[in-house]
Amino acid sequence: MPEELLQLVSPRLLLRPLKEDDVDLVVELVTDPEMMEYAGGPATSERIRTEMRSFTQRGADGSIGVWCICNAETQESIGTIALLPLPVEVKDTEWELVRSGEIPEREIEIGYFLRKDEWGQGFASEAISRILEFAFSNSCLEEIVAVIDPKNRASQNVLERAGFSNEGDRSAYKKTSLGFRVTKLDWLKRSQENKKI
Repeated sequence: MPEELLQLVSPRLLLRPLKEDDVDLVVELVTDPEMMEYAGGPATSERIRTEMRSFTQRGADGSIGVWCICNAETQESIGTIALLPLPVEVKDTEWELVRSGEIPEREIEIGYFLRKDEWGQGFASEAISRILEFAFSNSCLEEIVAVIDPKNRASQNVLERAGFSNEGDRSAYKKTSLGFRVTKLDWLKRSQENKKI
């Protein structure tokens, strides 16, 4: 997929493929205990710097991978959002499944992290909405899932506002989480209804 199709614009955001020189942002996000409270706990800076190349891999002609969320006005990097194969029996993303030209034979999960000073401004909802539009309009994905720690009510609300259905307990990341799902058909229906308003 041409690079320009992977640059996703929304009213306040620019989403672009994550690059290795985004490492400081990723370190800031995933080494923070509060940020990672519901996402398996903080990682070490050393681990992120060692594995950063994996985090920039893209599969399925670019439609699977991690995007950097940027403020469209200031160009400042404020978070990440990803479409990646959902791990079930292991505790982390299986990066070997992210291969160019292939959709992994797994459910595809959406996940996101925003810098704490950007919380509560609707950026997560806006980024999710734009990624869903991209995924269901520019790839062969028919559904996208998400898993949330049952105690993380804020993220559950974000997903439900974006059109995801709560499917109750499910296994992911080698533990039990709340499962959410949105299908392309549901997304298309919702998009049509929103256009009528």
